[in-house]
Amino acid sequence: MNGRDRERIFAEVFDALGHPMRLRILKILDGEALGFAELKRGIGIESSGHLQHHLNKLSNLIHTDDQGRYILSDDGRDALLTVENVERTAGAEKKTSSVPRLGHPVRAILTVTLLFLAATTVVAFIGAMYVTEPVYRY
Repeated sequence: MNGRDRERIFAEVFDALGHPMRLRILKILDGEALGFAELKRGIGIESSGHLQHHLNKLSNLIHTDDQGRYILSDDGRDALLTVENVERTAGAEKKTSSVPRLGHPVRAILTVTLLFLAATTVVAFIGAMYVTEPVYRY
């Protein structure tokens, strides 16, 4: 995988994970397959067009089963695990921290850093899937 492919994958992962509604979709699909109408009701979105837009953005992280229900792909499960780890880490830091509240710019930098690390993990996993032959070094 060359640098441009890796940058494209980073951009797609950040874009897919960059909206609260898409994170809700991944979470609700964790463990159960849902049809379009069930998913729409489950996440509480009224517009079919908006839901379809978000599903299109998640196209590398979800797919449909034989019955047309939406389910997480392997990459989707990995992305969701990464997001949950970031949320858990952020929650643990918030509960145990005795440091005074950080200013908005510092929080923004920390948030971007955590998202970058999460996306790097997902991209590394996806990149490893593209390796077709093992490299042997003697």
